[in-house]
This record gives sequence, C-alpha cells and structure tokens, in this order.
Amino acid sequence: MQATKLLSAASGRRQFLAVGSDTSSYLFVYPWDSLTGFGTKYSDPATTPTSTVNGVAFSPSGYYVAVTMNSSPYVAAYPWSASGFGTRYSNPASLPGGSGKRVSFSPGSDYVVICHDGSPYISVYPWSSSGFGTRVTSPASLVSGTYQADFHPKNNAIALADSSNFLAAWAWSGSSFGSKFANPTSLFSGAGTGVKFTRDGNAVIAVHTLSPYISAWQWSGSGFGTKYAAPSSLPNANGTGISVTSNSDYVAMSTTTNPGNYVYPWSYAGGFGTRVSTSSLTSQQNDVAFSVNNDAIAFAGAATGAIKAFRWSGGAYGSQYSNPATLPSGSPTSVSFGALG
Repeated sequence: MQATKLLSAASGRRQFLAVGSDTSSYLFVYPWDSLTGFGTKYSDPATTPTSTVNGVAFSPSGYYVAVTMNSSPYVAAYPWSASGFGTRYSNPASLPGGSGKRVSFSPGSDYVVICHDGSPYISVYPWSSSGFGTRVTSPASLVSGTYQADFHPKNNAIALADSSNFLAAWAWSGSSFGSKFANPTSLFSGAGTGVKFTRDGNAVIAVHTLSPYISAWQWSGSGFGTKYAAPSSLPNANGTGISVTSNSDYVAMSTTTNPGNYVYPWSYAGGFGTRVSTSSLTSQQNDVAFSVNNDAIAFAGAATGAIKAFRWSGGAYGSQYSNPATLPSGSPTSVSFGALG
C-alpha cells in the first residue's frame, strides 16, 4: 500500500527515512514526521537493488536517492518524490570497480561520490535529473580500501576514509579532483571507516578501528590543521558510521559493541565535549544519522529489522519512536534522512 504523505510540523518539509539492508528488497523508505516518527513504508521500487545495500543517501535537494551494493552494477539511483520511487536511472557507463561502500552527494546535488573495492576505489559522477554523467577522472594518488567520502560544504574539497592512508583529502574544483592535501601530521591508528566535515566546514571528523576510534582535525583552505584532543570518555569499539548535526554542535557515531552509540557535543574552539548519555541500544550499530531538523537520531542495527529512532532535543536522547509497522528485512546496514521542499 502506498504511504500516506506526512508533513513535518517542525519544518513544513516532507521528510523521509531510508534504510539499506542485507536482505531483499534491500532498500526501505518511510515517511518521517518529527512528532510521530515512522509512517507506512513506501512501495518498493519497480527495479530493486540487486544485492546487499551498504550505503544509502538522499541528495540535499531530496529529489534523488542513491545506494551502493555488493554486486554489479555496485550503484543504483532513483528519482524521489512524495509519491515514492520513480523509474531507476540507467547504470553509469563506467561502473565502480567493485563492491560499493558508502555514497554521498555534493552540496548542490550535482555530483555523487561512491567508495568501493577495486580500482579506482573512489568514483565521482556528475549528477542531474537525467542521472549519471561521465565518471570524473580519478585522483592521481590512488588509495585502496576506501569506505566513505564527504564533500566539503563549500564544495571545494573531498575527504576520504580508507584502510591504507586512513584519511586523505583532495582539492575539488566543483567538477574535478585537484591536488592532494598533505596528510594530517598526527594520524589515527587502524583503518578509516567513516568521515564527515562539520557542516560549518571548519573541521573534519573521522571514525576508525582501534582506539581512540574517533578523531578530528581543524580544516581550512590549506587542508588539515591541528588535531583535536580525543574525547575524555572514549568509545569502546570500532566506529561504523558517523553523522554531524546541520548546525555542527553534535557528532554521533555508531560502533560494533554495546552500547553501539556515542554522541559528543562539538565546537570549533573546544572540540569534543562530554559524552551524552547513551540511548537504550545495547548492541552493534552499523550506521547513524541525525534528522534534517536535528530533532531525531536513527541507528541501523546489526540485528534483523533493527532500525531504531529516538527523539533528540537539547543535546539529549528523548523517548524512542515506535518501530515502523513494516520492519526492514534482514540486518540494516545504513540509514539516511531526506526532505523535500
């Protein structure tokens, strides 16, 4: 049954929550309301993803949703409206080189970046209402084992978390890769599993394997700056996902071990603040996302059907929203909020 169109009382924008999963039909989207939470699940797209969805992202405009997958063609994208999925876009002419990881859109919704196995490990495509354009020439200094990339809010840089250099960044002209920035002088241990610029663009934060599991650096037009001190209360397990509020005052991460969720106040001057009390989650979480209005936080858990969302207000967890009537099949892998209007 087609989902009812919900209107957010908080913003006047129709909002949605997308969940990637490891079991058919692999992609599940729900109307989202800040007051009541999950609406009735949207009908599946006519052409569903072909395998486990490892990453899902709404475009900033809200008119598109993209996923990355384990098997060829490794990426899929759909038009999106308040009525649900449109016809799946044609595959890009040059496919990613292997299993897709995370996916992100540029701030103007005019480029999409996919991290994946296999050369060139990071693929960026122009994006429009016609779908994928010709893949952008890969950066001169290739990396391997890429996991997540993020565009700077000013659209002039791309940061990348990977398993070899752990964290890297390139200048971005708005249409092509420029020179690679010098690596941060104090890298973290382990492999990078997620990266986000703060929405004010003044810092870059990464989650990774091995303690301290989350690290941050100042960012400027010259690239990486001074590394911030680690949080006083560290996560206890490998990071799996990261999200930053749109006003850059909180950063959330998901982890592989109980409690699976960590949120820290954030400021450019002081870095990480005192950890927020955890939610009622007590197991591995695979991804995390703040809502468009910063008034909810959702986690994709490792258990079957484990998509959980909580109210978020004043820097604290509120009550948990009721689970959707139709849970995702299999284990959720990724989560993304989007909004139209």
